[in-house]
Amino acid sequence: MATAQKCTTLVVFALLAEAATTSISVGGGGEACRQAAEAAAFGTQPKFVAAKASPWPVGPMAGRPVVGDVNSDGHADIVVACGTCCGSQPDPNSGHICTLLGDGTGMFKAAAGSPIKVGPSVRKLALGDINGDKALDIVAAEHDSHDLTVLMGDGTGKFTKRAGSGGSAPCVMNGPIKNPADGSMGMPRAHTHEVTLADVNADGRVDILATTVSGHGVASLLNSTDGSFAHAAGSPFRMRTPYDAIATGDMNGDGKIDIVIPSIAGSEIDIMLGDGQGAFAQAPGSPFKIGERPGYVAVGDCNGDGRLDVFATHDDVAIVDILLNDGTGQLAPAPGSPIQVKTDGFFWGIAPADFNADGHLDLALGNAATNQVTLLLGNGKGAFKPSETDIRTGNGAGYVTAADVNADGRIDLITGNYNSGDVTILLATDK
Repeated sequence: MATAQKCTTLVVFALLAEAATTSISVGGGGEACRQAAEAAAFGTQPKFVAAKASPWPVGPMAGRPVVGDVNSDGHADIVVACGTCCGSQPDPNSGHICTLLGDGTGMFKAAAGSPIKVGPSVRKLALGDINGDKALDIVAAEHDSHDLTVLMGDGTGKFTKRAGSGGSAPCVMNGPIKNPADGSMGMPRAHTHEVTLADVNADGRVDILATTVSGHGVASLLNSTDGSFAHAAGSPFRMRTPYDAIATGDMNGDGKIDIVIPSIAGSEIDIMLGDGQGAFAQAPGSPFKIGERPGYVAVGDCNGDGRLDVFATHDDVAIVDILLNDGTGQLAPAPGSPIQVKTDGFFWGIAPADFNADGHLDLALGNAATNQVTLLLGNGKGAFKPSETDIRTGNGAGYVTAADVNADGRIDLITGNYNSGDVTILLATDK
């Protein structure tokens, strides 16, 4: 054609029951039309650049980075557990927790006293104010132990170990359980994959949630007034094979904390509804069947209806499930779910955030096999599209965290690199 063909692409955005239609005119047709439609629906392609001194060494076997202000200076800091997992041999230079203090520009330095020795298989931790002194504390889990380690923060970035009530640490198991094979009573093999903090009984204090894979349950440990912990009635709560993540939030709109956990052997997602007193029970219809071996989950509202939806990754296969919540805790696959992404590895950690500032939730996925982060860009109505850019990381970046570490209002990426034993900081940029 002698003149550029104009194409008009109608992009419909849904928000709850209302819809707005945007008309976009571009010259050229064909590929230009497609690109314009995708840009309108999924936003621009995010860009990231490694921070000046990245990666930061933290020791062998770096796990999932957790971000919080541990020294009360208003800047984002990073805390990461380094320990063996899943059949790897322990490393004498690992088994510790490292604290990196941020200066608000994307630069970090080790805190005084870091690293702190914990145990050879420490690999997960959670940050929260356990004793109400306004300083962030740490609860850490070891893969090969039922016991949890509590480290009290002083508000300057220093942490000291603290035993629980009676001189013993909080324990994921609440006594022996019955062996289904022979009916005998005994403690199952220690196999703790996740720990997180949330106020599950609405008393204003953060409580502990932790998975015991071999114990087939999730422990709910309530925080007492002195900062010690005790199992809620009925804890640990039974499920098939709880694995590497506990996502918390109000899944059914009753104002109480619920939990979402992948069951790796069951190929299912469990939604357990909280009663507001620390106990949990399966939601109607739960567990929800999905693809094989789901290992990690996260929650967020991806379709703008005000309800928390669920995202799941799988062991050994590069798919991502997008499960929409009807507001009662019932899940259904979004159109196009599961999403298959071309990659040589598979995804594990999930970090939901709006990475391109278009007002829609996106997903960052860690890929330890290919040493990169993959972004899925959301369109605000439950659909996702892989970003066109591969984001390179350190070696073995199975876990990814999203946070603004340089105070520029944009969401950055932090990866824990298991094989290279360091933390990569990737700053969002327009360049």
